Parts: sequence; structure tokens; C-alpha cells
Amino acid sequence: MSLWLAISSWFTYTYTTLIHTAPEADVWRYMPFVLLFELPLTLLVWLCILLYAWRRWRYPLIATTQYPKWSILITCYSEGKDVHKSIISVLEQNYPGFIQIIAIIDGAKTNQETYQSALALKKRYAKRVDRELIVLPKWKRGGRVSSLNSGLQLVKNPLVLVLDGDTSCDNDVLWQATQTFTDNNVIAIAGALRVRNAKKNIITRLQALEYMLSIHAGKTGLSEINAVNNISGAFGLFRTTILRRILGWDSGSAEDLDITMRLKNFFGAHPAFQIVFNPKIIALTDAPDTWWGYFKQRLRWEGDLYYIYARKHWQSFKPSQIGWINFFMMVWTGLVFQIVFPLIVIVFLAYLMITQAGYMIAFVLMLIYLFYLIISLISYAEYMLIISERKRYDLSFWWCLGLLPCYTFVSRLWAGVAVLSELFLHSHQDTAMAPWWVLKKSKF
Repeated sequence: MSLWLAISSWFTYTYTTLIHTAPEADVWRYMPFVLLFELPLTLLVWLCILLYAWRRWRYPLIATTQYPKWSILITCYSEGKDVHKSIISVLEQNYPGFIQIIAIIDGAKTNQETYQSALALKKRYAKRVDRELIVLPKWKRGGRVSSLNSGLQLVKNPLVLVLDGDTSCDNDVLWQATQTFTDNNVIAIAGALRVRNAKKNIITRLQALEYMLSIHAGKTGLSEINAVNNISGAFGLFRTTILRRILGWDSGSAEDLDITMRLKNFFGAHPAFQIVFNPKIIALTDAPDTWWGYFKQRLRWEGDLYYIYARKHWQSFKPSQIGWINFFMMVWTGLVFQIVFPLIVIVFLAYLMITQAGYMIAFVLMLIYLFYLIISLISYAEYMLIISERKRYDLSFWWCLGLLPCYTFVSRLWAGVAVLSELFLHSHQDTAMAPWWVLKKSKF
């Protein structure tokens, strides 16, 4: 209640001040029209979600009776006993087919707790004939990419699920994914992630809302035009043949966006290929529960976007390489929206702070708040009506919508800082995802 009281007081003060101190024409001169960069993309996503709802109603899913064998790669590093959540969630899948689980323990020599925890599960499930648990120790730490490629050598089944050691699945993930892979043109699936510790504090609640609206709903819409922007490294599903065709994962950071780009490089020659997002294929992961952890994570995420798009894969920005739809969407959502736009916002805000009075700054911030609030409310309503499979749970986050515009705007500003950090400092090389001697081998 105090939140809404503070917001309404701010609106009242700003409006009253503007009425008495500024000519109308001068006020609207400083309206942040730069925010309209977001509007076309937002409208497109909303329309595509409606298309998803119509397609799901018009062509209901016909369950397959075929249950192909799966291999699951779980990358483990320092999870300790918590690795049980991830491994058990796939061992206990409601799936009648055979499942091969490969738990790769990176740095097993010093990471004994995780290694021994995985071995204990191997003994517990030794008698399951429809499950095979392999614990693969990598005695010297090599990083996530090294673990994935080591595990890929042991894969013996046509479909692969990649999972982080701190990520657990819903028990119908493989069944849902099998339905999607019945289309032979689907080469990969981007899984939907939810925040496991969503209700720990306000930081995790806001991230949970962001996952729902920006990632879960956003990818649902983009999938309708075959323009999914990223297959999460924590939760992705692939055909084994396509992984081996591109020789697995590449060294360096941002391996998830990198492999997404490498898969999209087939789209020009094979326009029927698809990377699909299925909102019913769900896993849970923990989000940072402190502001420092959040900003540190996003500094890496947003900086990696610049690293991948502008440094490593700039030659992929050709319609002949990735197809016209993905070319247009990557230019708009990747270059303009996620790299250029945050920098413009920083410059605009700095100009405003230097040249304008306090009431004008308050007015502009009020407009920005209203812009994001309207978008958030519409997106939340559409998400609840069409996508959410846990409506009662998701509805419990409604009261955070008043804070979401502030969170979103701060995230945009921080994305600009991340781009500048990567541009001048090559910050992608400063990551805990792999040791420095591994990253050094990447020419990028």
C-alpha cells in the first residue's frame, strides 16, 4: 500500500509542478521518444502470442506413441549434494522410453562432494533397466564447454537434453519435448526456465516476473516466426546429429548464444529448419538473491551479447546465411534493441540530467514509468490468459508489477554499462564459467 501511495504522490507532485512552471510545448519537447524503439517489438510479440493461442486451439496436439531414447548431459561443478535435485529430476521423468544420464563432474579432484553425491545416486538407481546413470569425472577443471564436449562423446541416443547441475526439470519434460521433435525439421528446442527461489525476496520476485514476461512469453511469440533468440545454456534440447555436425560446443564464454548462432547458420541453406520454444517444457533454476549477484550476472549476460554479435558472429548477419526473418529480427532485437538502445538511453538520460531542471527530469521519469507499466500490465494479462500453466502461483506476483517498470529501466541502463565494459575491457574474458587457460585458447 505504501508503494502505491509513494507512486501516486510522485505523480501528483510532478503534474502540479509542470502545470505551474513549464509551457506545455516545452514539456513535451523532452518526452523520451527513444522508448518507441521497444514498441514495435513488443507489439510483434503480443500478436505472435495470440497466433500461438489460435494455432494451439486450431491444431490440438496429437500425442505420439513413439518414445525415442534420450541422453542427458548434466554439467556439475560445485553443487555438492544439491546436484541430487537435477539428477533425480531426470531419473524420475514420467517417460516410458530409455534415458541415459551423463553427469560430468568438472574439477572432480577438488570437487569431491559433488562427485561423491553423484556416485551415491548411481548406486541407488543401479537396478533401473530403463535408466543409465554415468558419472564422468574430469579431474582437472576445464569449464562448461569442456564438460559438454566430453559428455557428448558418450552420447549414444538421437536426442540430447543439456542441463546445469543446479537446474531441475518438471517430470514431463522429455514427454513434451518428444512431441515437439516429431517434426523432423525441429533441430533444437529452447526450454522454458522458471525461478525456483522466486519468493525469497523482492529481487528474486522481480526476476521471476522478468522470466515470465520477457523470456517465457517473449520466446513463445518469437517461436511462432522461427526467431527464437537463444537456447539457454542451463536448459536446452537438441538432435544429436546436429550437435555432431557442428562439432559440439565452441570454447569461450556465452556458449549458449554461440551454439544458437551456429545452428541458425543452417537456416539459409535449410529454410525449413526450426529452433522451437515450447512453453510447456519447464525447468527450475535459482536466480541471484542479492543486487550485487544480479548486476554481476547481467554484466556477463549483456556483455556476452556484444561479444557474440559484434566480435565472434558478425559474419552471420547475412540473409543468405540465416534467412530473412532471422536476419531482420537479429538486427532489431540483437543489435538495435539490446546493444544500441541501452547506450542511447544512457546518453539521453545524461543529457537530461545536465541540461534540465528537476521537475523536467521527474516528468520524463514519470513517462518512462508509465510506458513500462502499461507494457507490463498488458504482457502480464496475456501471459496469465494464454501461457501460464501455474496460474494461481503466477497470480501471486501481481503486486510486484508496480516495481517492475523501475527494475526494467535499471536493467536497460545496466545493459548499456555491460556493452561499454565489453567494448573497452573485453569483460567476457573475466568469467567463472571456465579457467583463464581455457578462455585463452579462443581467438575471440
